[in-house]
Amino acid sequence: MLRYVDLKWILPALLGLYACGDSDADGGRSAAPEPSATAPDSGSADTSTPRAPEVPAADLKELLDLGITKYLGAAKPTGMMTVSGVQGVADGSLVYDFDPADGPVCLRGARYQVSVLDQQSENLMIYLQGGGACVSVICSASTEATPRGVPTRGILDPKDAKNPVGTWNVVYVPYCDGSVFGGDQDFTNPGDAMGTRYHHGQRNFAAALDLALKHFPNPKKVLLAGSSAGGWGTVYHRGLVRSQYPLAELTVINDAGIGFAVNNPSVADEWGATRHRPPSCPECQTHLHMSYFVRYMLAHDPGTWVGDFSSYGDSVIRRFTFTSDPAAFKEQLLQETNISAQAFPDRYKRFFIAGESHTALQGAFHSTEINGVTVAQWVGKMVDRDPSWAELLAP
Repeated sequence: MLRYVDLKWILPALLGLYACGDSDADGGRSAAPEPSATAPDSGSADTSTPRAPEVPAADLKELLDLGITKYLGAAKPTGMMTVSGVQGVADGSLVYDFDPADGPVCLRGARYQVSVLDQQSENLMIYLQGGGACVSVICSASTEATPRGVPTRGILDPKDAKNPVGTWNVVYVPYCDGSVFGGDQDFTNPGDAMGTRYHHGQRNFAAALDLALKHFPNPKKVLLAGSSAGGWGTVYHRGLVRSQYPLAELTVINDAGIGFAVNNPSVADEWGATRHRPPSCPECQTHLHMSYFVRYMLAHDPGTWVGDFSSYGDSVIRRFTFTSDPAAFKEQLLQETNISAQAFPDRYKRFFIAGESHTALQGAFHSTEINGVTVAQWVGKMVDRDPSWAELLAP
């Protein structure tokens, strides 16, 4: 069953209902103010609500000065559709559409959309979809925002009793900007017959986060998860999510999007992706990968736990980083992730497997394991802050 509602006339009233009418399992949520673009504690969370255990405060001033909240509140949905009875999509998914003129848009101009699933949970998962990347030397990326609704695979399956986050609320963020959610400009390559590339990843994610704040202003736990290009997106946007959910217990799981290569000037300049370079982090300015930004965020956000998944010879990432030798990729993978693993071993851990496979969260969620621990179990331990959560590195 599909229902479409034109929000052109009723949107202001409808958004007001989201702020004051959402109910939770414990009896309800407080009203959510409009997100502010000026302060790290300006999100929708009710700062008077006590949390246990208390979340250490994050120091995000440098990132706020760089404009990470620039696009919050900039785009309003033009329509909403409720999806039920569609195979492979969670019943009750709300699909919000956006006008390209307002900023959110796909790589070649297609309309952008975001899906929300409210399961009346006190916890929230924000999931970033994957789908390639586009620069002048190699362009192979999704150009449409799909599916319409939250897909029911792996970590997103609400009917899987073994899914540790299966009952959580979900904001599903489709990927179609070609810039792994990091871009902020229109780029024209004279040799590209398809014309202008719209690298609007920052605006697309901000539109999704606006919906998260409207529907779920006060979650106790937030899981920011992403696969492949969406994994890169979790690196770019973990500071933005924390700025809007300062009291939540924040966990980040990066599924095969470790952050390689995108800080290369030739890539960042085409995408307009430079707002993750805080002045106090000199390596963040010049290092080709985002490894030092990962460490920076761990240092400046002591309440967040981060888990990275990869295979030692990931054939997809090797293709996009022009690394033909699996052994060389493994060496680089361990070297770059050691930067955070050695600095913050209690809050940053890796699940690295042998072979050349790619992602796990929507595929081999229960079948991929090391020492008898599956990816699903590992994620469960992480979000539960289980003392037995451990780094797992295959030989």
